[in-house]
Amino acid sequence: MPISRSTRTWVVIVAIVALVVQFKSIAQEPESSFIVSDGVGTVYAPPSHVAFWLHFSLPEGDLRRGLAAAKPIEGQLREFFANRESRPVTTDIYPPHVASLEEGRSKVTVELRFSMAGLMGGETGAAKFGGLCEEIKVLGKKLVCGVSEPAMVIAEDSVTIQEAVHEATKQAFTAASGAAAALGAEIRTVERVKVLEITWNDPPDTEAIYPNIERVACTARVRVTYVL
Repeated sequence: MPISRSTRTWVVIVAIVALVVQFKSIAQEPESSFIVSDGVGTVYAPPSHVAFWLHFSLPEGDLRRGLAAAKPIEGQLREFFANRESRPVTTDIYPPHVASLEEGRSKVTVELRFSMAGLMGGETGAAKFGGLCEEIKVLGKKLVCGVSEPAMVIAEDSVTIQEAVHEATKQAFTAASGAAAALGAEIRTVERVKVLEITWNDPPDTEAIYPNIERVACTARVRVTYVL
């Protein structure tokens, strides 16, 4: 059905009014100001485990003989710890690695992981940890393998990272609040939080050495954008 001239006129008028209202709404929106603030936060957590890495150099020459020599390692480890107080909670024996085809050299790596329960704090914790390290030294000599330094492990490291990011974000807010007050403004909301870096055992505010037998350090660096 054809639209009458009067109806078309009203449609045009309504459209013009809608555009004017929309334009006024946009024009009245204030421009936002922003403050960008960096924050650094460090948290400390007790290690749940300690790991030792064993590095075996298998017999050289014939790779068939060398790679076959890796099979008894599991039994040798089980025998070594059979009558000892400290036993690994996990033993991971990795597949052999061929280091040189020409020379017939191959290697095997093993990770031994021990619980830190009872090995830190109190009057006997440090001594027990030292005793475990001495046992690992004996193991290395008996099985003729290289032994790494003890590596402190946090089982749930994601939780520690979240806590470090939270601490860094709080530090960023403190600095941003001071800057906003100097400008006579207030922080309305957070637009974005960007995690710049996560580092382990290198806290910026101390010369203490980490990790140690009681603490692992996690440091987060963040950049937060605030809306004023």
